[in-house]
Amino acid sequence: MDNSKINVVKSRIKGLWPHLFTGEDSIFVLKTALKVVGIGLFNLFFIFFIIFSLLKVNSIFFEAHGYSSAEQLRSAYYQFVLSASLEYLPWLLLFFILLFFAGLYVAYKLLRPFNGISNYCVKAIESDNVSYDIDSFSDFKLLTRFSEYFFSYVNLCRLEKKLIKHSIPPHYTKIHGPVFDQVYFFHFFLLISIICIFTLLVMNMITSEIYDGLVQLAIKTLKTKDQSIRQFLLGQAELFDMINWLSMLTTSVLYFLLSAHLYSLVSGAAFGVFATMRSFMKGNYSARVHLLGYTYVRPFTRNFNKFLDYLQRNYPSE
Repeated sequence: MDNSKINVVKSRIKGLWPHLFTGEDSIFVLKTALKVVGIGLFNLFFIFFIIFSLLKVNSIFFEAHGYSSAEQLRSAYYQFVLSASLEYLPWLLLFFILLFFAGLYVAYKLLRPFNGISNYCVKAIESDNVSYDIDSFSDFKLLTRFSEYFFSYVNLCRLEKKLIKHSIPPHYTKIHGPVFDQVYFFHFFLLISIICIFTLLVMNMITSEIYDGLVQLAIKTLKTKDQSIRQFLLGQAELFDMINWLSMLTTSVLYFLLSAHLYSLVSGAAFGVFATMRSFMKGNYSARVHLLGYTYVRPFTRNFNKFLDYLQRNYPSE
């Protein structure tokens, strides 16, 4: 690649960088990714807190029973944890980077129905021959199915060269608030579940190996044949496994709550766009999308509102 092409690429990157994660939708994407990463970090810090708490209990126990190597064991504990942490650090960084990008993908999927409508509206202003394509994975039934119906109505208005009132199917007239889309939520929750399982497997593998190493280190350092001490350490390992399972359960619940939270954000915004489409078809041609608290869809609703402005300005009403 010659210098001129390299300079062009550099200039584009410099031009893009100041605007990265500054748009309303981009900030939502970033926050979603950080929430996904935050749950993974919570799991990691919780388990390491438990490990250090158990190490403290061990030190107190061995010192109270007069083991001369207790101080040596304490030092060996922390050296082992430090060395193990440094050994796993590159893999943990890679894992959290992957987790961050997984969070970005989740946010992208959440916004995709709105983005599809926005892109169609931008193209439809410039040309009559535009198809409205729906991603089946991102098919939010209330929004995407009714938007298909709405844009078919718009095409009819264009053929008639005027805006006409249109009847609304009965099952749409009865909707007065956000609805629960079981299929969409299942697809979305399946994606979150895969992220959750991946997180739990990685965290459990790393922390279990570290703690097993600490138990073996204690047995080796103390150099005791006292079966009660070995039983104490092995019993404590079983306690750690129970706490680890509790951590995994807590993490799973947190990911489920995150799924419900993110879904509620989408369903509320979807109803707002749907209600505007329905009102426009009924003859309220001044209807526009004005959502309070849903800033992350504002870039998409702006384009939709511009499309409605275009229709009202260019086509007379009955």
